[in-house]
Amino acid sequence: MNYQMVIQIIKNSYKIIENLKVSDEDYQFELYKQVKIIDSTFYEMLISNSTIKKEIINGHLINLILRESIKIEPKNTSLFIYYKILKTYYQYLNETDNNNTNNTNNNNNKYIYSLIIIESFLNHLNSILSSSSSSSSSSSSSSSSILSYYYFYSIINKLLQILNVTTISVPNDKIPISIHKYGIINILNNNIDSINKLIKECLNNEFYNNENIGNCEYSSFSILNKILKIFIRIFEMIEDENNLFKQNQNEILILNTFLNNLILLVSSNEILIKIINFDKDIINNLENQLNIPILFTESKSGSSILISKIYKILLQLLNLSLEFDNNLFNLIEQSFFKNNNNNNNNNNNNNNNNNNNNNNNNNNNNNNNNFQEIINKLGYIIFNQDDIAIDIMLLLLLLYNKFNNNNNNNNNNNNNNNNNNNNNNNNNNNNNNNNNNNFKNYLNEKIKFYLNPDSVFFFFIKNICHYDHLLIIDMLISNETKFLNYFLKYLKFGVSGGGKTSNTHFLGGGYNHNDDYYEESDENKIRFKECLSSLRNSIMISMSNDSFPYNPRLLLSRLELLIKNQ
Repeated sequence: MNYQMVIQIIKNSYKIIENLKVSDEDYQFELYKQVKIIDSTFYEMLISNSTIKKEIINGHLINLILRESIKIEPKNTSLFIYYKILKTYYQYLNETDNNNTNNTNNNNNKYIYSLIIIESFLNHLNSILSSSSSSSSSSSSSSSSILSYYYFYSIINKLLQILNVTTISVPNDKIPISIHKYGIINILNNNIDSINKLIKECLNNEFYNNENIGNCEYSSFSILNKILKIFIRIFEMIEDENNLFKQNQNEILILNTFLNNLILLVSSNEILIKIINFDKDIINNLENQLNIPILFTESKSGSSILISKIYKILLQLLNLSLEFDNNLFNLIEQSFFKNNNNNNNNNNNNNNNNNNNNNNNNNNNNNNNNFQEIINKLGYIIFNQDDIAIDIMLLLLLLYNKFNNNNNNNNNNNNNNNNNNNNNNNNNNNNNNNNNNNFKNYLNEKIKFYLNPDSVFFFFIKNICHYDHLLIIDMLISNETKFLNYFLKYLKFGVSGGGKTSNTHFLGGGYNHNDDYYEESDENKIRFKECLSSLRNSIMISMSNDSFPYNPRLLLSRLELLIKNQ
């Protein structure tokens, strides 16, 4: 099959699609049939000889597909074709990765194809959005309607996946392909108002009405889930980047704008603020959704999946803001945690009044008990989500370590300040940092007491694994989660002073509807230690038989120390 034949096949399919009417009974069948032809032809070119592939490298075929697709109405159909082409290309990338891991020539071709495809799709997406925006005053087709389509977000997500898979760069290439993630982030930045409006509508429908959104046949859950996936993927790409602070000024500006937009997006959304501030009604509702008959245990609550991803994004945002820009941390405080921070300040003020000490202590105990109950319920909701739960455990551990490092640095700074003779300057500095330190102290207290690494890990072993060491082994050898990465980091934390059941407070103890949330029973502590010992013994047996998939010596040495700490 030569290139001219390919062109003719694709053009014929597009002509048929253009003549289709949505009102036709067989519209869906014929549409999928012709899209399949376009998609299959594109794939055949990808795996064909190098002569035909040159047309892909030159961008001719991609531009033909995009030009023809943009003519198709309704717009959701053209976006659907875009998505199918990207999905096929992503499949091709994964196949070449598996079959030609060390083939430099194939890797270079993969890079060139990805560069052409990503640049072409970004240009066309920007063209669609700008033309729709300019015609919005005179036409019903506005950018907000394009941005309400499920496939728009599927395209963005697939472009990010392609970027992630294409990890190498052409020799002497000064602009690695990863730079295009800033082009994708910029699309989100430029259309944040429409995205924000859609998120609000989807959240209202998901938590209250459960209806479909406007002109999209997909549910509010599907759209929200895809948008949250995009945010999570962007954060992960930023976190994986070694030169976070070495980008050019334009990239830093785009990233900073994205983070600010995300914070403002959350702060303007009443449901998101309730979720972040552990609203009791929402969490009780989610818990009730999970308490379903055994027949339906395979189906997970859509809302609990969304809420788990929202908390993951919050933790990613907190982690990045502590590392990237202190002003972002201040903005998070002002936007997300107004009530909590006010309560914290009020408690501090009240504690200065000696006459009210007893009342304040009682109120604080009640507030703590309520918070403990909510956090425990939330633990069950999040741990129902498998891979997201592991990611959240890892993020909590990283956040805990960052707070500890910040506290150590602050203590060192305070010691240095005490040695200075200029008391006026010290007082000024203390006043300027008061609000920020209060909020950090508030978060630090909650994470250290309720969500410290020992409490989270004990909760995981007791309530999720049910002390079954074989479940832990399954996760250690699985590529589907980051459990190995988390476990090694937790063991390192345990070796450096943590890793004791005496450190577990609320989550470790579990919620028993009584007032005693803090101390775990001796029986459960023994079962916890026995589980870790069984895990160590099983790994050692597997290692002696050469049946463990990687060298576990580091893991075993740290695990041994953790067991001794109990």
